Amino acid sequence: MRVRAPLPARQVLTRRRSGTVAAASAHRIRIGPQVNAAWSRRLMPRSLFSRPLARRSRIAVGAATDIGYVRRNNEDAYGVFTGGARDGERLFVVADGMGGFERGADASALAVDTIRRIFFEHEGAAESRFTTAFVGANRAIYDRATSKNVRMGTTCTALACGGGFVVAHVGDSRAYRVTAHAIDRLTEDHTLAESLRTQGVLTRSEAEMHPGGSALTRALGVGPEVEPTLVRLDDPAETTWYVLCTDGLKTVDLERVGALVRKLEPQLAAEALVGEANQAGGSDNTTVIVVRVG
Repeated sequence: MRVRAPLPARQVLTRRRSGTVAAASAHRIRIGPQVNAAWSRRLMPRSLFSRPLARRSRIAVGAATDIGYVRRNNEDAYGVFTGGARDGERLFVVADGMGGFERGADASALAVDTIRRIFFEHEGAAESRFTTAFVGANRAIYDRATSKNVRMGTTCTALACGGGFVVAHVGDSRAYRVTAHAIDRLTEDHTLAESLRTQGVLTRSEAEMHPGGSALTRALGVGPEVEPTLVRLDDPAETTWYVLCTDGLKTVDLERVGALVRKLEPQLAAEALVGEANQAGGSDNTTVIVVRVG
């Protein structure tokens, strides 16, 4: 099996090429390292940044993505953004372009960029800004697809930190919260299998293995309207990690996810998790953002 060496981080102003994913600040785009199954044999770069989030806490972030070993293109996109309506506000976004549609990579990139722009353009509670941003991203993708007579769609999960902690999502990309002794899933997939679970037809473990697990019931760009699911979280009382990921990470056991996140610095943890997904077969693109608070 051929192993790709990680690419060095660098700042550019151009759009990302197929197979790479942009992690962006408020104004510039950072091309992050692509990783592979040999992550443990290399020295990894430091976290994307480590700055005060508020007077009593600090934040450190790592992010990584990989095409995997099966797909021809990386249709994931992610963003790590700073500078918002409140001092010290941060925004983290992952998106997974729908592989069965045309232009999946364009859809995910457009979602991340549009959500960043609209979220930071507005003031007010994070929930209302997220709703406006997701609705705007949905419309931008839908209008572009309609104008080009193609189908476009993407999942999207985002976390805002600074004016409280709020998660917004559409589709089956996920957010987890990791503490010293537990890992909790913060999002519910918008899939057929998850719908059956909420109706009591399937257990959570059965839903994870159900063939309808990848059949989305909600996504950005597939219709003229969408409603994101919003979750406001309590401020962390101890060191807490937040993991945003596309569905390529579903092949990695949750206890393993928690163990790696607690043990490693955020950048190392993000790359390690992507490496674990590849070691499990690499059947899909995998993108991970790890945010440590405290």
